[in-house]
Order: sequence, then C-alpha cells, then structure tokens
Amino acid sequence: MQTTFRAGILGSTGYTGATLTGILARHPNIEIAFLASQQYAGQKFSSIYSEYRGLVDIECSNVDDEAIVNLTKNDVDIVFFATPNGIAHKHIPNLYEKGIHSIDLSADYRFRDLSTYETWYGFKREDQAINDKAIYGLVEFKREQIKAIEGTAIVGNPGCYTTSAILALSPLLKNKKVAAGSIIVDGKSGISGAGRKAATNLLFSEINESCSPYNLAGKHRHGPELEMFFSQISGQEINLTFSPHLVPMSVGLLTTCYASLDSSETELRKLYEDTYANEEFVTVLEADLYPQTKWALGTNQAFIQVNYDERLKRAIITCAIDNLMKGAAGQAVQNMNLILGLDETTALK
Repeated sequence: MQTTFRAGILGSTGYTGATLTGILARHPNIEIAFLASQQYAGQKFSSIYSEYRGLVDIECSNVDDEAIVNLTKNDVDIVFFATPNGIAHKHIPNLYEKGIHSIDLSADYRFRDLSTYETWYGFKREDQAINDKAIYGLVEFKREQIKAIEGTAIVGNPGCYTTSAILALSPLLKNKKVAAGSIIVDGKSGISGAGRKAATNLLFSEINESCSPYNLAGKHRHGPELEMFFSQISGQEINLTFSPHLVPMSVGLLTTCYASLDSSETELRKLYEDTYANEEFVTVLEADLYPQTKWALGTNQAFIQVNYDERLKRAIITCAIDNLMKGAAGQAVQNMNLILGLDETTALK
C-alpha cells in the first residue's frame, strides 16, 4: 500500500497556499513535488515566508499552462489549486484523465450547475461531464461520498464563509422544518479572507478600528453556494440573506445564523450534540459559552453555540473558525487525507 504521496500546489504564496504549504511540509505522508507561484517564481518559499526557514526551502517554480499540461502521474499524485477563479477548470480535466487527484480551493468546482458559476464568475465552461464528477468537499456532511470515490478524485473545497455557515445551519436544515425565507447568515471575516493583494480598501489605515459590510442584498458570491448546499441537504429550495463584513483582524471568521422554526433550545442542543458527537474538528459549546475566533486561530477547529429565542421562535447559531484553516487549507487537507486513504486528522491535530 502506498504510504508516501507527492503533492503540488499552484498558488503556493497566497495566504491560503502558504498555510497549505505549511501543513503539507509537516505531513508524514506527503512529499511536496512542486510549489508554483507566478509572482515569486525563482525565489525560495522560505525567503517569502521567513517562518518556514529550514522547513520549506523549496524554490517556487512558474508552472505555466504548458508545464501543467505535461504533468504526469510519475511527477505528482495530487494537485491543489490555491489559484484565482477561472484557472482550475482549464487544467483539472487533463489531470483527471492522467489519474492525478485535484483539490480546487477556488470556486471552479463548487457548483453543480455551470450556468450559476458562469453568472457569478463570468467564465464560459464546457466541462460539464468533468464538473459532474466533482464532490463538494464539506467533510462533515460529504465524508462517505469522498471516501467512496473510485479512481481519480476532484474535490471542490468550500469557501470560508460557507464552511462556517454550513456547519452552523445544516443540522437544522437536514432534520427540521425551517420557515421558508427566514434564514439570515451574518458573517465577519479577517482581512486575509480577501487574499494577499494590494488594494486601497485593505490598507491598515483603512481597515484598522473599523468594521464594514460589503456586497449586501444578494451581491456576494458565497450566497448562491450556500443556497445550493442548503437546498440539497434540506430537499427543498432555500433562499437566504447573506451579509458579509470585514473586521480589523488578520485571521478568523465568525458567523451568526438565524432561522425561524418551532422547537426548543433543549431539543436543538441535543440535535447539534448528536450530529457532531464523533467529529474531531467540531465542538458544540456548553450553554452560555460563546465562540471566539481566537480559539480557532491556527487550528482546524470549528466552535458552535446553539441558542433558541422562545419568544420569536428563532434559532440563533454561531460558529467560529480560522478562515485559512478550517475555512480553506485545513479542510483541503482533510479532503486529501480521505482521498488517499489516510487518517482524516493527519497533520491537523
């Protein structure tokens, strides 16, 4: 049985790619085959992120389109796409045909309906047959499907906001009758969620001591991703209000989710405790202990609190994660471990 696997990372020097690189460098079953970066090609990874000196001294390559096309199973077993939207779908069909697993941390393989993807991301797609083979990689609700993949895997890694909201609301939507149109997801993310780029609205002087919403009233791209997943898990069409905010911290994400239904706090608490009883990376907190983003910092953990407003018949569920770990790189490694037949928690605890 194969015990060592070769992994390549496209987009290794962004915040998500760098976090992923750090995890894989410490993974006992992974050898990093290549790190690709357009911006820092020719430079050692450890010269860009000095905290990895002595751990990741690999030179970043400029893996252009031709180099990706020429990759073979002898070069790499699994490729991670920590790239902007619109890149993964150009290359994953070719990798799939060669038997190379792919995990896409962009949005390219999150949607079953390509017309939804094209509406939100503006890329015309012709790979419906390959897209249909992709699994949406929210491990806690898709574990058995991921483990059951025969042959080559394609996993669309969920977004950070969506991961937190799905963990918060899916037990309700899977098991309870929630009032149509009552779901509200209020999300607050650290600045690293916007990516490693220069932009005026992300400057320290603009963000510090300020909190601001953005892309309200159905204008945020994670909205349709949430509606897709919630519709699947509930068996009915779900529409919701999603309100994202940027808060002045580097890393961390907190969602507060609202849904109207007839229940009780005792009943809901038991539902959540039963749902996540055997989950290594989800903790349902005891009553009156509210999650804090700093608890999740640097971990693959999600912290959930369950409340129910008897007066308004409304569930209020909060969930805190590290947006770069459970919201991106950590979850990608969870998916990888399952695909390769490894213990799911390897390198994540």
